[in-house]
Amino acid sequence: MVLVPLVLVLVGYRLRLRSWWWIAGGYLAVTPVLVYLASDDPIVLHRTTVDEFAPAFPGAEKSYAILMQYSKQQPSAEAKAFAQWKQRVVGMPVNPDKPDAWNAFLVKNRAAIEADWADLAPQRRWLAELNAFDRFGDLGQPTVSENIISFGVWRMLSQRTMHMAGLQMLDGKPDDAIATLLPMLQASRKLQPSARTLVRLMVGIVVEKMIVSYAAQILDQATVSPANKAKLAAALHAGVRGEAGARRLIAVEHLFQNSANLERPLGNLIWEMRRDPPALKPFVNAVGPFLYNPRHTLNLVADVNFALQDLAARRAFTRGGSADTIVTEKSRPRFKNFYGAIMIRQLIPAFTKVVEAYWDLDDRREKLAARLASHTERH
Repeated sequence: MVLVPLVLVLVGYRLRLRSWWWIAGGYLAVTPVLVYLASDDPIVLHRTTVDEFAPAFPGAEKSYAILMQYSKQQPSAEAKAFAQWKQRVVGMPVNPDKPDAWNAFLVKNRAAIEADWADLAPQRRWLAELNAFDRFGDLGQPTVSENIISFGVWRMLSQRTMHMAGLQMLDGKPDDAIATLLPMLQASRKLQPSARTLVRLMVGIVVEKMIVSYAAQILDQATVSPANKAKLAAALHAGVRGEAGARRLIAVEHLFQNSANLERPLGNLIWEMRRDPPALKPFVNAVGPFLYNPRHTLNLVADVNFALQDLAARRAFTRGGSADTIVTEKSRPRFKNFYGAIMIRQLIPAFTKVVEAYWDLDDRREKLAARLASHTERH
């Protein structure tokens, strides 16, 4: 839009063609349109910093350093060794909600499960070291290149924890089973309150849901001591919950986008996610203001995010419902900020399954917490 007319004007002038006056005049007529396209919002509204959303606290640095020993980009030597370790039992082929199949699986694989559990002694020590803290700090910065926690160790520990608790149930030791589950439940709850990324929140939610569900089944099947019930209730009390937790789940992604993409040129924004040589980045940056208004885009994303937070808090987040309608309306390409509207779909993930998982867990947790509270009142 800028370079082609300018080249035509210069060529016409050099060749002394009369038409260059017409080209120049047309170019001047287009100038107000280009100014309109390049004009952006004066400020970014609702600018929240990571320190406001998830503030640091005493001990945050120490807990964060231990937590990030198992991270994507900077794993410790122990984490690297874990990544090369070969498990004997792969995944969760059977879940506890199918008691007969679950028990048969445990009996058949007892030796392999116990051997895996012994091999995981370094990871269990790491988890115990983390659980010495009341909560786990998150000092990560909202950039696409920032280091994040690795899900692998959390998945493996939670799976083997449930398997070991299952074996203890087979041996008639429900108190031992609850004691085995407690460290994973405590850690998953502590992951969530200070989380600055959706990834970390979802790791906590996925692990917690597994442990809470099985703990409830153990209480259905056997008698657990009051002391262990009290510990279970205390673990459930920590962390995020209810409507505030649902809003936080959506808000954390807005915080990331607000900081990671704040007022950045279009070329930089696109090529940071690409692996091929950024030969066209300078050109895209040059024409970018006519296609993309960074502050206006982030304000649109904020509008969508707040609307989605409200839907999540009211449990109105359904597939193909209001959430999809809101995103579709805001992301419809327009003459002004053409690429910014398109980017809304890229900046806002599909939250439906995330919100469903959150509320399913919240219901299970509150039901179990109420059950434990009722037991405490009777005794």
